[in-house]
Amino acid sequence: MLAAQIRGGAAILALTGLPPTSAIVLIDGLLIGLSTMRLSWLSAGFAICMLVCNATLVGSLIETGGTNVWLHAPALFDDALRQLAPSHTGFTVISVVVTVVCGADYQQFVIAARTPTTARIGCVLAAGIVFAIGFLPASTVIATSQAWHLDHVGDPAQIIPVVLIHTLSSYTISATRNLVIAMLVTTALGAGCAILRAMCDATATFGPRTASRPVWSRVLPVLFGSVVASRGQSLVEMMVDLNVVYITAVGPLLGFTLLNVHVSDRTGIAAITAGCGITKACYLIRWTGIAAIPEATALLFALPLSLAVALASRLRANASSGESN
Repeated sequence: MLAAQIRGGAAILALTGLPPTSAIVLIDGLLIGLSTMRLSWLSAGFAICMLVCNATLVGSLIETGGTNVWLHAPALFDDALRQLAPSHTGFTVISVVVTVVCGADYQQFVIAARTPTTARIGCVLAAGIVFAIGFLPASTVIATSQAWHLDHVGDPAQIIPVVLIHTLSSYTISATRNLVIAMLVTTALGAGCAILRAMCDATATFGPRTASRPVWSRVLPVLFGSVVASRGQSLVEMMVDLNVVYITAVGPLLGFTLLNVHVSDRTGIAAITAGCGITKACYLIRWTGIAAIPEATALLFALPLSLAVALASRLRANASSGESN
């Protein structure tokens, strides 16, 4: 998820003429610096920019007469799903749903709620808003693609910024491009910082408590995220692949937690290491093109293996405890 935000932010900055490497470095520096801000400030800035972007996209649909595309988007989406392989659709749905429900970068907002009622209302409100605007970007691209010649845009990640620039240029002066770029970069940074905060807390648990821990626990995830972002993969495929890495790492531990089964830190680390190792190996194989393997291979092999490692580690720990007694 962090890599997707870095990839999107860098693609937006590239519209200014900034080289791709420099754009990634600049996004990385902003992420590390802004991630120290309060979560409420980040979420407020993110929400404001998202509101402006979505309002502009609605304006794009109105300008091109494409509001019917948005209204019929759920039906069109259902028809498009029928044309895809069921295995691919199921794999994508599972990876996204599990990550949204169980991902720490999402759950931190629920945990930050002042009361359980506030958390429930926030979840329901967020679900409604996401359903309402989830089809908006794709609908806008479909409605404006021919009129505004979007097929000439080199990087697919730049299509929405181009649409926003084109729409706002009808109402504002030459500063439109910089306004849109600043707004979209702020949106990417807001989402990226929220993700980085969760990753920072998780990364910090693997090292000793030192004065430099807050620094490297932020730099390390950003560094790995930048490497993945430099691949140039599509944002959707990148998010799905990285979701699988997360699921295979925490899946067994989540299962133990739901069953009220206590596991030691050593067992947890062993399970995470096994799951991540297999998943990352599959990811690198697909990245380098060494061999053609199905996208669900990592999920099918890494989850059972990490669970087996966790069980073996737990049984070994119990046996050692029994011998000592």
